[in-house]
Amino acid sequence: MDPRFGWVRYSHNPSRLSSSYPTLPASTPACLFAASLVGEDINSDYYKDARRYTLQRVPRGYGFKGDDAFVQKAEGNLYFWYYGSLAMFRVGGEAWERWNGDMKKTLLDAQDDDGSWKPISIYARYAGDDWRDKSYSTAMCVLTLEVYYRYFTPLLSVNGGPTD
Repeated sequence: MDPRFGWVRYSHNPSRLSSSYPTLPASTPACLFAASLVGEDINSDYYKDARRYTLQRVPRGYGFKGDDAFVQKAEGNLYFWYYGSLAMFRVGGEAWERWNGDMKKTLLDAQDDDGSWKPISIYARYAGDDWRDKSYSTAMCVLTLEVYYRYFTPLLSVNGGPTD
């Protein structure tokens, strides 16, 4: 955790930290989710800044708005949205309700008639996703929307371990 900014560092490499992108946004919700799985109380004060960092980047429309918006604000960042959904689901309560409402609106409004989503992210380019295939983007959107089924609360206790 980097207490100055409320994020989890992607790397401690000095060249990364002095770059224009000292962290990648998905590192923070990924950390929240992972911490919850090993029994950490991600609703504790220790994780307050990480929760706030994630919620400040709640989805607000489906589209690519440039590299800075993608990295600094997680706009159109499907990877961040996926980990944000996992983390906020585990946080629960109002945080989850807010996140989930905005996520569903963003993704369902953007879904094409054939059930797919257009590639919008830098990561889609790395994955070879294109306007014909749309497999990476569609997979990430489906995974993001189906957290209810993979992490159905009766299967997990409140602290993240198996139920008795």
